[in-house]
Amino acid sequence: MHSILRQLLNEVGIRDVQDAYNGYEAIEALSNGENYRPDVIICDLHMEKMDGMEFANQLRRRKDMTPILMLTGETNDLVLDVSLQVGVNKILKKPISAKALYAEICEAVGFEP
Repeated sequence: MHSILRQLLNEVGIRDVQDAYNGYEAIEALSNGENYRPDVIICDLHMEKMDGMEFANQLRRRKDMTPILMLTGETNDLVLDVSLQVGVNKILKKPISAKALYAEICEAVGFEP
């Protein structure tokens, strides 16, 4: 999924991308004291070790309001609703095109393409 997502982002000219392979790695990267702050976070709902719901919940409990776009093929409305309740800004259904992903990123960060 990482390589597909990176390819989609490259197709629309987004190349400054930091990767984390699960929610724990992402929380650690965002908490390690470096000055790097992403404009937007794109995560999957189903990740090993820490799913996207728990990741969003932990990030919001830390008062980090970076927009979170969650990619998923999940169809369970309860799971999707809880994801939004814990702090996910928008749920994006897989598969998604590069153009659609770019539009969602622009909307999330308030950029007019």
